[in-house]
Order: sequence, then structure tokens, then C-alpha cells
Amino acid sequence: MKWIVVAVIGLLGCKQAEDRVVNDWVLKSAKKSIVKLKASLGTPQTSASIVECAQMANIAVLEKQDKAVAGELRQLCNTDIHIAVMNTQIDKIVAKRKIKPDDELGIDCIDPFYDHAKKEMIEAGTIDAAKAVVARYDAICPPDKK
Repeated sequence: MKWIVVAVIGLLGCKQAEDRVVNDWVLKSAKKSIVKLKASLGTPQTSASIVECAQMANIAVLEKQDKAVAGELRQLCNTDIHIAVMNTQIDKIVAKRKIKPDDELGIDCIDPFYDHAKKEMIEAGTIDAAKAVVARYDAICPPDKK
């Protein structure tokens, strides 16, 4: 009977050690993603860096490991990266308009990256942080002209 108790305690200890290793890996991985996300803000590669937000799947683990890292990741993935994507896409439209100011902008204003970023912010409840960006886009691409 004693060996059953020892075996169960041993297994529980292994499970806790395994959880600790996984949780440490999640934290280290999230920190690397934060660095990549910050580096991409305001660059043409901003939209490609969104894959780093896959770390949000582990946000509950991160909350337990390090609240500051979880908060930073949440801010980057729910707000900052989307605003950066929206601004990048608007800058592309403005650049096209400078080259060909008389061209019809309808096709340029159909932008899945912008639309996705805006949708994600609405779903995350962070769209208020992008009011100025949305107003800038609407000035360039009025909703009734699309």
C-alpha cells in the first residue's frame, strides 16, 4: 500500500514539474513574441508579425506567471499592432493617391488588412483607441464611396 502512495506522490510531483517547465516555456516564448511585435510596429512587416499574437492562446498561463508580460502582450495584440496595421494600410493608400491623384480610389479602399484589424479591435473592445485612425481612413475612403 505504501508503494501506491509513493507512486501517486511521485506522479503528482512529475506533473507539477512538467507544468512548471511548460509554463516557463510559455513565458519565455511570450517575451520573445513581445520583442518581435514591438520591433514590427510602424514597419511594412507589421501585418506579418500578427502571427506572434498566437501567444494570446496562453494568456491565462501568462497571467499566473507574470502579470506584466500578460498585460503587455494583451496591449500589443488587442490594440497596438492593429493600429499599426491600420496606419500602414492608410499610408499605402495615401502614397498611391500621390502618384495618381485622379484615379478612382474605390479599389484601393478595399483593404482586408485594415478591415480585419478594425474588426479585431471591435471584438476586443479596444476600438476607442483607434478613433483618430478610423477618422483618417474615413476621410480618405469615405464609407459611401466604397
